[in-house]
Amino acid sequence: MKRRAFIAGIAAVVAFGGNAVAAAKTRVPDVIFQLPKGHKNQVAWTIDDGSSSSAIAAYVALAKRNNLHLTFFVTSAFSGWRENANLLRPLVQSGQIQLANHTKTHVDLTKVSDERVKAELLECERFIKKVYGVDPKPYFRPPYGFYNDRVLRIAANLGYTKPVMWFGTLADSGQTRPGRIAKHAKKWMVGGRIVIDHANSSNTVQDFAEIVKLIQHRDLSTVTLREVLD
Repeated sequence: MKRRAFIAGIAAVVAFGGNAVAAAKTRVPDVIFQLPKGHKNQVAWTIDDGSSSSAIAAYVALAKRNNLHLTFFVTSAFSGWRENANLLRPLVQSGQIQLANHTKTHVDLTKVSDERVKAELLECERFIKKVYGVDPKPYFRPPYGFYNDRVLRIAANLGYTKPVMWFGTLADSGQTRPGRIAKHAKKWMVGGRIVIDHANSSNTVQDFAEIVKLIQHRDLSTVTLREVLD
């Protein structure tokens, strides 16, 4: 029976040719919200966007000073990623910091054409490869956390088979007062969580000391997504 099933499978591939391959490529991947079980003492601190060049530099300095492992979801149109390349590149190449794809211009992918979705992801990918010498695949985060099956299929066909969301936020919007972010960290910086943050202002930067103290007090280690999910 096994041999017959195997032969039937080969025949199906031959009969349908490229259609069978295309169908395999368009499977909608599972969206990742937290770390796998067994990582109770690890937390993934992920930082999106990068509209503030000085904030990017501050996160890099923080990582170096405290041996933190961070994942940045890069929006490549922001100039700070190029301006801080020399500072950031050694940590990227060592694996202490991971760069993942957050599109070129931070557009809502659910509201643009298939070709625009592809272009947003591929142009960000080209930037990261050229400037940092690493491949962000297979990790990406859709801007605003907005996605649907169409977006996930297009991304998967480009090699982005690990869409990443989050299970906790530092709520670092422009209106968030210093001190409030530390309170959000106290709630969400828990083992096994993926926590979202943004390098768009000095808001989180002002609470760095409290957040690091919290991580140390809880005996947590920070990990990149690649370190855990690969």
